[in-house]
Amino acid sequence: NVKISLECLFPLIKEQLKRRFPKEQIANGFLSLQTLNQKTLYNVTFITTSIQFINLKINAETGLLESHQAIELVDKQKK
Repeated sequence: NVKISLECLFPLIKEQLKRRFPKEQIANGFLSLQTLNQKTLYNVTFITTSIQFINLKINAETGLLESHQAIELVDKQKK
């Protein structure tokens, strides 16, 4: 069941990005609506200017954050 509209979702996304990834500058992104483990989720992915993927999974019924992660696309360690 989808109870959280896109209009309500965007402020939730902004809030979570500021809270979880305050130093990141967000570039482009996309979202999909999917069912995982019998929950309907907004799966939101952004790329940042520091070349990371940031992923948020937000419950489409409750608006609660189900998971978040940042994935480095470039190994920044010198060898």
